[in-house]
Amino acid sequence: MAANQEKENTPEQEQTKPWGRFTFVSKEPAEDSDHIYFRNKVTTIGRNKRRCDIVIDKLFISSVHCVVQLNGTDNTGKPIAKLSDNSRNGIWVNADRVGKGASVTLGNGYTVHFTKPGTTPAGVTPMAYKFEFLNSHSSRPASPKSEANEVPEDINMTVVADESFEATQLDIHADPPSPSEKKRKREDEEPAAVAVATQELERMLKAAESQLMATQSKLKAAEAQTAALSEELEQNAGGSDGGEP
Repeated sequence: MAANQEKENTPEQEQTKPWGRFTFVSKEPAEDSDHIYFRNKVTTIGRNKRRCDIVIDKLFISSVHCVVQLNGTDNTGKPIAKLSDNSRNGIWVNADRVGKGASVTLGNGYTVHFTKPGTTPAGVTPMAYKFEFLNSHSSRPASPKSEANEVPEDINMTVVADESFEATQLDIHADPPSPSEKKRKREDEEPAAVAVATQELERMLKAAESQLMATQSKLKAAEAQTAALSEELEQNAGGSDGGEP
């Protein structure tokens, strides 16, 4: 499986050495462009080009699949790296699924699978990497300024013929959106739609509560009026009984 990484480097970025790498191990021999390099303290990996530093255009990859973060050093001066799982379909470290919302510390030589190890479904190309620290004694993560100027790395994995349900490489300017792209767009829009629907329900609930309170006030007034009329009726009836011979 060939991979192509495209990155526009500024002079400051060219001086920034990567502090770590995901070495691609699902292909032998692998090309340098198959690997994922980490230069920033926080690197976001996923399918959404607007939200991720490194883009993997695969249908089983979530919009924001995972985050790799450099968390300083430990008591011995060794660097500490952490992987956080934000995916729907999962990510595995040393064959153990991390779990959405959970995180795990990465060590040299740890294996990271973007597809379930050992049971990859038919038609899906396995994606496994080995994590490595690079030049930890001299590497300098990119500064916030350089991070802001970076263009996301785009890993366009070549799709094999039998990957019928995965996205092929399309010219988005020439062709209309595919059904899978429309589905992904709907998935990205779902949270906003849910928020709008929730606000509308809350507004309707408040209106119903106000209407209920007004109805209860009217009911109390009617009950008071009924009691007064009943009392007046009893008094009139008593007076009539006393006047008879």
